[in-house]
Amino acid sequence: VKAEFYLRLDPPAPARQRQQLAVGIRLRLYPRYRQIRPVTLNFDQYGAAAAMLDQNESYSVAIERGPPDAYLEQPLVIDGAPGNFALTVSMRGARAAGQVVDGNDKPVPGASVTLIPESTGRLAQPFPEGFAELDGGAFLQGIAPGSYVAVPWLDNPPCDFHTPGAYESCLPHGTRVELKAGEDKTIPLRLKLR
Repeated sequence: VKAEFYLRLDPPAPARQRQQLAVGIRLRLYPRYRQIRPVTLNFDQYGAAAAMLDQNESYSVAIERGPPDAYLEQPLVIDGAPGNFALTVSMRGARAAGQVVDGNDKPVPGASVTLIPESTGRLAQPFPEGFAELDGGAFLQGIAPGSYVAVPWLDNPPCDFHTPGAYESCLPHGTRVELKAGEDKTIPLRLKLR
């Protein structure tokens, strides 16, 4: 079935800037139940896009490409039904930085850092993730406001990020962090080896 999408920006931008931003944003709709292809939304200069959806499927919506601080304001699940859908993209994502260190306070280059949200409603959106540079420094941006646990890890995650209750089960392996819209925050990132 054909569905039409309209892009809203927060904060609203002047017409010329809005046109440039709209064309630069790409969203992806991931099927939730069956193994069929994701659907890509490329917006025109007016912030409009259309796509064919499977009427027997529901889709999680995520940002695939956009400005660095962009995030979807609300986690979205789209049912495969005809209609018009408004999608709001905020340009006020939070930014978090920290240095991944081991138990001896030595930098751990190459470590991954994943933010697991407290609210399971955000499971439709991929978790914010970053990687430690040579000095152990990691930087994440475009993070939706909320409560997270920041988990640094090497090779294999220390907990299952995608199960119900992941926030609580991952808390012993990371650091609790509260982020507000547009905020810059430094967080401690101690790698806890099993």
